[in-house]
Amino acid sequence: MSIGLLQELEQETRRLFVAGSKLASGDLRLGKLLPQLRKLGEAAPVFARVAQAVEQATEAGEDNPSVKLLELSTLLSSILYTQGMTESKGEALPLEGGENFRQTSSTYRRLSPVLEALSQKGQGRLEVIRQARQDGLFDDYRLLIPAVAALDESYPEISDFLESEVVPLYGRDALPVLRRQFRMDGGKGDARRLQLIHRQLGSSGMELYLEAAEAGSQEIRTTAIGLLGHYPEQESFLLGQAGERRKEIRRAALSALATIGTPRAADRLFEALASPKDGELAVEPIANSRDEELILRVVSFARSAFDKLRESGESEETLGKLQTSLDALRSRDAEGMSELVRDILSEKSFTGLAASRIQESAARLLIGLSDPEARAFAVGLKDTHNHRFLDYSLRAAIWSLSPEEVYLRYSGYLTGTHESAGKLLLQAFLQLLPSLYEKMTEDGSRIAASLDPRWVQAFIRLDEAELVCRAAESPDRHTVNYLIGKCRRIVGIGNDYDIHCFLALFHIGYPDASEVLMDALTSGAGRQMYYLYGLQEFLLLQLSASSADRLVRLAENEVPYESTRKKLIEIAEAIRTKPQDEQGEFGDKKGWSKWISKMF
Repeated sequence: MSIGLLQELEQETRRLFVAGSKLASGDLRLGKLLPQLRKLGEAAPVFARVAQAVEQATEAGEDNPSVKLLELSTLLSSILYTQGMTESKGEALPLEGGENFRQTSSTYRRLSPVLEALSQKGQGRLEVIRQARQDGLFDDYRLLIPAVAALDESYPEISDFLESEVVPLYGRDALPVLRRQFRMDGGKGDARRLQLIHRQLGSSGMELYLEAAEAGSQEIRTTAIGLLGHYPEQESFLLGQAGERRKEIRRAALSALATIGTPRAADRLFEALASPKDGELAVEPIANSRDEELILRVVSFARSAFDKLRESGESEETLGKLQTSLDALRSRDAEGMSELVRDILSEKSFTGLAASRIQESAARLLIGLSDPEARAFAVGLKDTHNHRFLDYSLRAAIWSLSPEEVYLRYSGYLTGTHESAGKLLLQAFLQLLPSLYEKMTEDGSRIAASLDPRWVQAFIRLDEAELVCRAAESPDRHTVNYLIGKCRRIVGIGNDYDIHCFLALFHIGYPDASEVLMDALTSGAGRQMYYLYGLQEFLLLQLSASSADRLVRLAENEVPYESTRKKLIEIAEAIRTKPQDEQGEFGDKKGWSKWISKMF
């Protein structure tokens, strides 16, 4: 029986139901199907009956066209229903990897949003997946196959989360699915699958890793080569890959050799660094290497390149070798480095952009050295090279001098006679000082020493509000008046700059900070609260418990959006529970920090 012909006829009847049953009379598409139906009707009576129903529908008068079309549709539905196929195509195989899963009580209705987040596109999917991970929904075996398939996700935060937090939950039970979905010619998703397979198999999967390193796509090859770096016995294979034609393969092989750390691997890395072809490829592997002998060789190589520059003049090749050597020495503190970088920064014959970049790298290395002479030399850079290294000098001074000395030596650059140097100094402070959020959440570890309080007054004179907010630590009259003046000109809390001004009042302990913030919120700002993001919520959580009722009234009377209204009421209820002493101020600062971390 020709089911395809009946399905085509069913589509035509549906079309006529939508268009209008009166159009069935004389319909050309139905008429074209009649000859085939009549021919089939000679062998199968059911087709003869269908052909008759089609004739009646196409020849129906104006009185009963819908009845005849309905009769045709009913007949077709009955035939297709009884003749349809329900079995799935393909070979039935036993379920692999699911036998160790415990039975879960999760209904399909609960799993459906997670399945959709794993298989479709759109916003908000990462939050759904994270919540499912937190709720333990991935204990259900039904989510394993979609989770492994979603490793191909183009949105990296989702695929990263699945690789690190979700698929590893299944342990070795995920191996059958990972292997079945893994393709040698695949892309980033298959590279992730290979990483996860290695996580479970370790050295027992060596045959797969070697095959992938030789025959896979470029993405698969580089990943497999990186995995082979965990096995010193693969040294010969990796040395061969380090001479490959493709640049990315050579880069991966050099990184793997740095992980192995054998003498032959170190020789190959040094050879690559000295090569014009692979010098830049060797920078990252050497920087990550734990081989101290290799680092000393790089220092010696950089010294010889620098001496050659001084003796023979600047050449592009020698400048390139010195630059790659210094790049490979980042975050190192090896013997001979202090003298080398001081000599580079003292060299007055250097000219041009390349030489300037080399001296910049040397200054960066200098402030990372623990040698007291290097620190002292770095401080002295402030008046050299047209103040170009003033920011590095400031960093070294903060780490090695007292706050008073730092202020006396550097505050003069903020006067009008040193305009360019002053801008560089302000930029350096912005990089050195942690943000208020970092400081108030006990994450302000980017500066090792405190600043002289006179810096705050200098920033106030320059109207550098962001630096005032970051540097202020006490509620002196000038600082409070400056911050209140800024806050009173603010309408709403719609950007980070405004929020920092309010946060600074709370941070320095100004007793009326809550009143200043509530006054700003009730002066029409509530009507501009379309939504709340993280920093805004953090600021509102600084309010005193006595501000809770006022915040609720603001939410109910002025905020137009329901979701924002609910969030403000939640914050109001949260601040009612703040830990307080008898005077109503925060007594135990650690207890308050734990409370706000929990709430935020």
